[in-house]
Amino acid sequence: MARDYSKERRKVRTVRIGDSRLDKELREMLTMYAADITEEIDRAGAEMVRKLVKLTQATAPVRTGGYYQAITSKTVRRPSGNLYIWGAGSRYGRLTHLLVKGHPTGNGGRTNGDPFLANALDEVLPEYERRVEEAIKNAD
Repeated sequence: MARDYSKERRKVRTVRIGDSRLDKELREMLTMYAADITEEIDRAGAEMVRKLVKLTQATAPVRTGGYYQAITSKTVRRPSGNLYIWGAGSRYGRLTHLLVKGHPTGNGGRTNGDPFLANALDEVLPEYERRVEEAIKNAD
């Protein structure tokens, strides 16, 4: 026979704390905890995007020299934590996809892709993940 949970739900009481001192203290502590973690994650993100820019500039294909010089990063400031964007500036921004994935040539052939970006990400991302985990574990 199926158990009737509707009667058991009626027995549960809801207790509301409201604007008590405990509520304010918990809110303040959690806000400080989140701010500490966000600050450390922002610091790690800034360092890792700089490292990613250096690695990709060092390993990017150099045909004319313009592409690797155009690799840069951008910081978007937000209240919930900064956003770091890697990219190639100016007219070279569209070239990244073609270099990484390959493209058709004029004579009907196809170029091989260059995994310089994936290789750099494979090196940078594990360290970033480790630092984020440490920030969460070591937050006061």
